[in-house]
Amino acid sequence: MRFAFILLLILVSPFLFAATRSADLQTSLPLFPANNWWNTDISAAPVDTNSGAYITFIGPTRGLHPDFGGDAGGGDVYGFPVIRVDGQQAKKTIDFIWWPDQSDGVDHTTETPVPFYPVPPEAITQTGWVEGGQPGNVDQRDDSDRHILIVDETNNRLYELYNVWWNGTQWEAGSGAHWYMNRNDRRPDTWTSADAAGLAILPGLVRYDEVNNPGEIRHALRMTVRTTNGYVYPASHRAGSTSGALPMGARLRLKASKDISQFPASVQKIFRAFKKYGLIVADNGSDMYISGTYDTRWNNDILNPAFSALKASDFEVIQLGWAPSVALVASMAPSAKSGSPSNLTVTAYDVNGNVATNYRGTVQFTSTDTNATLPASYTFTAADNGTHFFPNSVTFQALGAQVLSMKDAAVATITGSTGVNVLPIQPLQMSTVWACFHYGNRTAADAHMNARNLDATLVDTGDPSWPYVVVERWRCDFCVQDPEPLFNAWPRPPDFTPATNDRIVTGSDGTVLVVRKRGPGQSLRSTVIDREEP
Repeated sequence: MRFAFILLLILVSPFLFAATRSADLQTSLPLFPANNWWNTDISAAPVDTNSGAYITFIGPTRGLHPDFGGDAGGGDVYGFPVIRVDGQQAKKTIDFIWWPDQSDGVDHTTETPVPFYPVPPEAITQTGWVEGGQPGNVDQRDDSDRHILIVDETNNRLYELYNVWWNGTQWEAGSGAHWYMNRNDRRPDTWTSADAAGLAILPGLVRYDEVNNPGEIRHALRMTVRTTNGYVYPASHRAGSTSGALPMGARLRLKASKDISQFPASVQKIFRAFKKYGLIVADNGSDMYISGTYDTRWNNDILNPAFSALKASDFEVIQLGWAPSVALVASMAPSAKSGSPSNLTVTAYDVNGNVATNYRGTVQFTSTDTNATLPASYTFTAADNGTHFFPNSVTFQALGAQVLSMKDAAVATITGSTGVNVLPIQPLQMSTVWACFHYGNRTAADAHMNARNLDATLVDTGDPSWPYVVVERWRCDFCVQDPEPLFNAWPRPPDFTPATNDRIVTGSDGTVLVVRKRGPGQSLRSTVIDREEP
């Protein structure tokens, strides 16, 4: 066993906080709280009475298209680039050309922009940082939406800009918005965002890391249609008034009866999200285009034929503006050890995001880990006041990404879920450590020896103040003797020459030990640095 001190120096340098162009976020998934509209389970939501007419307007044979991918050549890209920054990224002012009155980062008393958006300088001159791919200093505002999406991972904030251009001295944009990703803030009614519906873009994107890592996609996905008519919850802004068209914020759901088993596994995962969380109409564009991230790992030779095999007629429109009357939110640690119990708290929230103190439903629990131990069905009472704590109630067995799901026994639309990463229990790295206890007389030392029996060794130190030391043999993964002893013991290294007052004794397991009194001001650890057990 080796004891040593490690001095860790943390160097603060701007180079440690460089912006990154990557959608593999370090932020917990899914983005935003579990009861956010993007994360709402709509699998049991009612179908809108005009669903068939809306699908007819789109065109029943219209196929889906993945509006994302990798490089398109010449610096152009498919999909939305995602920029990750640190909280130290400098904030920039944005000159909003179209909707300053509906944009964040503006002093609305004077409609004057203020430093607000952490746009990295790479976006000015480098390709692949702005939607479309060309650098920000290339003016393509008339030809492309030119979004910028930025995640501040230090502060869990999302910044989004629409129709950007670096004019040589200043960033310009059509509109901009930001969100705290641990809250359910909705844009004021009639306000846009960087998206026509007034919604955030990032939480609705198909992301490579979610599709290809363990676990399910647990949120709705963003889609466009060629024209829209007004808006409904959760949208806040209109961008059209075409009779018969879907409104912004409308949700489409892949029919539960649609067989998706013939598709590749990664595509099946996307299509399962279509069934459980659906698609949200967020912008005008091409019909049935599904938004995703720019990522060179996408394989469009797989995605394009798979998406086009689904038609608009395979979908149904759920009741416009629908939201569950109650949402169940589970709170537990994001990771757990296999076989170890975890605490769980379940809170019911009403449609306005307030704790539903009058909720009296019976909650049932299921898990992707079929061998998990879960709480028994529980009926909320008045004493719960909308929240119930289940101590040591969840024990996962299967490793990897697991999901704990909840549903009301009587109301199918009252649901909730949380993801947990289940880790293996690491075997303890057991080591032998020799602990020393000093005594001023033999009677006290003998009493200690009698209590410890075979795991202790008596040492005659020759020290006038502390003539006796009992050395205990400890087997443990991490040992700390507190308070620190006056004597130290360690296995005698080969060719070791004892000092004058050292004692060489045989420990209880036959190990030859060196026993030494600590010098003035010397700590236990400083005397055993770099001593290694054979």
